[in-house]
Amino acid sequence: MTWILHNHRIAVVSAIHEETDLILKEKPIIAKKALGIGNLEAGLGLDHLIESLPELEAVLYLGSAGAYAWSTLTIGDFVFSDDFSSLSIASALGLSKQIQAEKIHQTNRDFFSKSHLVSRDWKEAITNAPAEITLHQIQKPPIPEWQEFNIENMETFGVATVCKKRNLPLLALFCVTNIVGPDGSEQWKNNWRKFSNEIQHELQQIMKK
Repeated sequence: MTWILHNHRIAVVSAIHEETDLILKEKPIIAKKALGIGNLEAGLGLDHLIESLPELEAVLYLGSAGAYAWSTLTIGDFVFSDDFSSLSIASALGLSKQIQAEKIHQTNRDFFSKSHLVSRDWKEAITNAPAEITLHQIQKPPIPEWQEFNIENMETFGVATVCKKRNLPLLALFCVTNIVGPDGSEQWKNNWRKFSNEIQHELQQIMKK
């Protein structure tokens, strides 16, 4: 894919500073500060950023994600997503009751024109962004609604909610750092920095073209 970044005012954002630190000085990318961890904090952080940038045209989110065991994704895969839900594993297992938020599909993905993204194959994914990290061992979807999910991330439902409200195109780029489950946090800890560097390097190459 070739993401159109030049001549557009695009905010490149992430949950933590280290996921955008290598491209902070690149232009015309706008990268201000980390949004924060979790849907609420990330959404509020993005809303505040947008208020200060009235000329903003789109948002590109860089982050990491865990792959669900039933997906075809593995650690080290790079994916893009513009479909976001926020379903809790506790609710799926009947341990709580969740007031389900409507899933968000970004229908304006054409803003990010696609062909080939440098030398890497990017796979499309549907993201579940619950309020918590899933540590439960799940080998298959706990309920039918989860069948379509490929990855889990903690911030992008909040980010997508704000972009929908603001009518801004959003695309999320993720590195798969772990398999969702009890070992996910340790796998993330071991992998996120290496893969974050690779995503940022790919973006830097695009910006030079």
